[in-house]
Amino acid sequence: MGYVKNIVNVIGCGYSGIECALFLAGHDIKVNLFDYEGKHTYNCANCSKKSDLSPKRELFDALLKRELSFLGSPLIRQEELLKSQGYRGCTEGEIYNLGLEMVKNNRNIEYFNFPITSINTNEINIIASGNNTSESLSKFLLQKLGSMKCMTCKYKYPIITNIDTSKITFDGKNGFLQLDYDTYVRFVNKVIEKLNEKILKGDFKIYPKSLEDLALKGKDCIRNFCMMPVLNSSMQRKPYATLSLVRQDEGFLLCSIASNLDIFAQSEIIRTLPGFENAIILSESKIKEGLHVYPKYAINEFGQSKTDKNLFFTGSILGFEDYSQSIASGHITAMAVNNYYKDKVLVPLDEESMIGFISKNILKTNLSKSNDILQDYDIIEKQDDYTNEKLLSYLFDRSVKSLARFKEEYTSGKRI
Repeated sequence: MGYVKNIVNVIGCGYSGIECALFLAGHDIKVNLFDYEGKHTYNCANCSKKSDLSPKRELFDALLKRELSFLGSPLIRQEELLKSQGYRGCTEGEIYNLGLEMVKNNRNIEYFNFPITSINTNEINIIASGNNTSESLSKFLLQKLGSMKCMTCKYKYPIITNIDTSKITFDGKNGFLQLDYDTYVRFVNKVIEKLNEKILKGDFKIYPKSLEDLALKGKDCIRNFCMMPVLNSSMQRKPYATLSLVRQDEGFLLCSIASNLDIFAQSEIIRTLPGFENAIILSESKIKEGLHVYPKYAINEFGQSKTDKNLFFTGSILGFEDYSQSIASGHITAMAVNNYYKDKVLVPLDEESMIGFISKNILKTNLSKSNDILQDYDIIEKQDDYTNEKLLSYLFDRSVKSLARFKEEYTSGKRI
C-alpha cells in the first residue's frame, strides 16, 4: 500500500509513544506526536512495590532492560543515566518527564497537545494512545477494524493468597475449587448484597461480563460464564460449579472473576468460598475503560495492522501494562516503522531474546483475560543452580547473539 512519505504520526504520548517518536526522530524521520491534552499518568505506586516483585519477575525486568539498552532504547538509556547519577526518586515518573522534555526539544518531532478524532490513512500512523484514546478515535478504529478485533474495556482479575489449598484440586499450575449448589448460591447472593450497597450509596457503573452484571441477569449466569462445572479424573462426581485458579509466583489468579466493586467488597465475596475464609487479595480485580485491540486478530508481530499496512499499534492498547514492556513494545514497533518508511524488509526478532519473545507472544494473548506474557519465558532448566546475577548474564549472552544477528539483518535488509 502506498503512503505519503513526509511524516509519521504517533498518536499517544505514554512510554511507548515517546519511545517510538524518539527512535524515529533519531533516524531522521519527521514525527508528529499527538498528546491527549496531557492526560497521561504513570503509576508511581509501582516504584514502592519493586521489592515485592517475584525473583523471576525481577530477572525478566532486568533482562528486558539490558536488551533494550543493547538495541539503543532512548528511554532505557535515560534510566541508566539516572541510576549512574544515584537518583532515588520515582524512576518511572522521572523517565516519563525526561522523555516528554526530549520530544518537545527534538528538531524532528512536532508536539501537539490535543486529541485526534480520525487519521489520514495515506500517512503512516502509530496508535499508542492506550486508555487515553479519544471517544471519536475509538469509534473510528472500531469502524475500521471491526468489533471482533477491538474491545472497549479491559479486565484484570484478582490475585489472592492465604487460602487452604487442601480444598483445591490441582492439575499442574491450574487449580479447581469444586462448589456445590448451596455454596454457589451463597457466593451469588453476596455479590448481589455488595452491589445493592454500592447502588444505594450513589452512582455505580456495571460493566458487561463483570460479576455484578452476571448476577443481575440470573442465578446461573456466573456459573455459565466463569464458573462452568469441570470434571477431571481426580473428581468423583461433577460439581455444580467450579472456580478455576492459576498458580503464580505471588499467589493464585482467579480466572475470569472481574468486578468493579472495591477491594473490601471483593474480599467479602471471595471469603464465602470454602478454604477462602481468610483469603487476602494481593491484587484486586479492576475494569478499565478505553479502546484495546486484540493483537492476534488485528496485527502482525511488528504491530502492523493486517488490513492497513500504514497503520501500526503499540503499548497498552495491545495489552502491555508494565512500563518496561510498554517501552519494549514502542521500540519493536518503531524499528519496524523505520524500515517500512525506508522501503526495507521488516525483520523479525528471534524468540531467544526476551524482546523477540514479547513480539511473538503478544499475538497469543487474549485481552479479556489477565495474561502476563513474561510468565512463560524459558529461563532454562535447573535455574536453582544459578544466582540471579549469573542467570541474568547467561540469558543476556544468549540474547546478544540473537540480537546481533537481528541487527545485521535489520540494517542491510531491502523490502522484498
